[in-house]
Amino acid sequence: MTADTLRRAAEVLRALSNGSTEGPWLVGHEVDGAYAERRTVVRAQGLRVVTVGQTRQHHHREAEANVAFIATMHPGVGLALADWLQLEADRLGWLENYATPQALTVARAILGEAS
Repeated sequence: MTADTLRRAAEVLRALSNGSTEGPWLVGHEVDGAYAERRTVVRAQGLRVVTVGQTRQHHHREAEANVAFIATMHPGVGLALADWLQLEADRLGWLENYATPQALTVARAILGEAS
């Protein structure tokens, strides 16, 4: 069951990463709205990938930190994490009870399961 959880999470993360705009993702400046000139945009390949807190300044005090975090966790990072989870699953073999707690925590978070 543990190896299966790791493999399922790796598959989900790989599918999400492969379906996203290729990285690296970079933080950019918003051009208008409440956050004009603030670093609240993630760009990749010259395109806007995501904008955080564009119109309601009072709702997103952490907008710039959120954008920096999102940019850091681009699809290349997702693929690396998927590879790590797959490696952990393959390493287990029949030793299901020896999975690293960190790998299981990451896998369950990806799958939306309780840890």
